[in-house]
Amino acid sequence: MHGFPLPRGSEAIPALLFFLDREGVVREANAAACEALGVAAGGLDGMSWFELLPRHLRFRARDELLPWLSGEAGSMALFQCAVPSADGALRAMTWTVVGSAAGASLHGAPTSGDAAAEWLSPVGAQAALEARAQDERLARDARFLDSIVDELPAVIFVKDAVHLRYVRVNKAAEALFGHTRQQLLGRGDHDFFPREEADFFTGKDRVVLAGTKPVDIPEEPIHTPAGLRWLHTQKIPIFDGRGRPEYLLGISVDITEKKLAIEALRQASAELARSNRELEQFAFSASHDLQEPLRTVRNFAALLSRKYKGTLDGEADEYLGYITDGASRMQKLIAGLLAWARVGSQGLPFVPADCNALLRTTLFDLQLSIQETSAQVEVGPMPTVHGDPSQLGQLFTNLVSNALKFRGIAPPQVTVTAADAGSHWSFSVRDNGIGIAPEAHERLFRPFQRLHGVTEFEGTGLGLAISRRIVERHGGRIWVESVPGGGSDFRFTLLKDV
Repeated sequence: MHGFPLPRGSEAIPALLFFLDREGVVREANAAACEALGVAAGGLDGMSWFELLPRHLRFRARDELLPWLSGEAGSMALFQCAVPSADGALRAMTWTVVGSAAGASLHGAPTSGDAAAEWLSPVGAQAALEARAQDERLARDARFLDSIVDELPAVIFVKDAVHLRYVRVNKAAEALFGHTRQQLLGRGDHDFFPREEADFFTGKDRVVLAGTKPVDIPEEPIHTPAGLRWLHTQKIPIFDGRGRPEYLLGISVDITEKKLAIEALRQASAELARSNRELEQFAFSASHDLQEPLRTVRNFAALLSRKYKGTLDGEADEYLGYITDGASRMQKLIAGLLAWARVGSQGLPFVPADCNALLRTTLFDLQLSIQETSAQVEVGPMPTVHGDPSQLGQLFTNLVSNALKFRGIAPPQVTVTAADAGSHWSFSVRDNGIGIAPEAHERLFRPFQRLHGVTEFEGTGLGLAISRRIVERHGGRIWVESVPGGGSDFRFTLLKDV
């Protein structure tokens, strides 16, 4: 009898009587049950009780009955469910469930009234079926959303609004906190973090729950088993139907590596700035200190030349000329090095600088070279920028004078223009000169880099290096577009808001 012997006399009971195991399988059924369902005695044994029901009622009946099949022995409950009779018609029944160690017994008696109508009417059955389908869709959607939240790389946690205990965490939270969700759920921050840190967290939580808007915490330190971490956290209050805070939602992103990288970059920038200041100071001091002995050499060479020129042989006069020319070139180099060092160390405060006025001054200073070379210089409309007028004037002078110097056979044609490029101004100084090989474009802006010998074009090789330092001080960059024989277009940008 499968361990479910029917009580003596149960065969004579007119009510439907079933004995089910914990899975809902029929182990015994009395004669009334078999007769009502049109099955021979013993024909129900081993069948699932739920399979005896119409398909549209099975899910609902399962939800009603299964909790009691695994209940405690002696527990009792009532539920209603229709079953098919031998002629195929549905019979509404009220079932008494009595729990046992092995399952439960079902005692069925006919039901009438509204409860019967709900189970028997097509509308009621269809409503039950639709409700079950809706429940399944909601459960499926909930599982889908749960899986998304659980797999997100951001730390997600939910706390109750009263005790601030964790009621939900995802995998990223488990990994960061170093605890399983079973260890986290139902406990608060003071169970896991140092007191001051936990006080900080809960204090922020209370502020969030007292308001109506999310609170952003850009940097939040947290001690974990893996060490100190830094989080960017947003905390959001969740309200119930009456507008009272019910939960607190937290979303955190671990920014530790980003913060460490920024700090390393800050330290490197500070070290580079310190090194540059020392280099500027060295260049300034060295060039300044070199000027006096160089001036002495040049002066005495000039005295010797004036006093003994013509009295010594021609070779001596030539040597004196070399000394004088060398001292003069060295003095120009030192002056250029001083100018290069002063760009960063002795620049003037930034003020509105009218580039139209600066270029008028530049062309006035270069008018002799312009006349000697028969050059044509065209200047378009220029903006007013925020910068050091003295340095910007030097920048324009360096670029225009280079356009006049490095000319070809034809008279120089120089065009200076400016354009609004959004966050900055874009300038161009274009010429029709001898041009520059592409491989020399970057090297051109380094100190003491010359592409031509001193006998071809005079200069120190510092003009463009100084120009780049000026542009960089003003938050821009400078470059050249050129090919040999095709002229050059020196371009640079200046930030509008430095």
